[in-house]
Amino acid sequence: RATPELITVAKSRENIDRLFQFFQQLGSLKHLDTPRGGVHMWSSTDGSSTVGNYSAVAEFDKGPATIYVQLLRTDDAWKINGFKINSNALLPPAQNKEPER
Repeated sequence: RATPELITVAKSRENIDRLFQFFQQLGSLKHLDTPRGGVHMWSSTDGSSTVGNYSAVAEFDKGPATIYVQLLRTDDAWKINGFKINSNALLPPAQNKEPER
């Protein structure tokens, strides 16, 4: 359901699949708040676009996250044009280091 533009930026569907495998580290989705955002339309000499930008706070097994999605209206269908998840649970564990003396 990705736009051709997203696939071009990602370089391959395999890279998109790897990204979602990385996000699986968060575990199961426990709760998703109501998404916030809206749809914007514009026209130019190059054509017109309809884009929806949304974010939602979520709770996963491993902790909270914010999910960002950009949708693009293409041929009477909404397709995913961008996707991002921010969560401290995706950061590598802190290294236990001795304090420097």
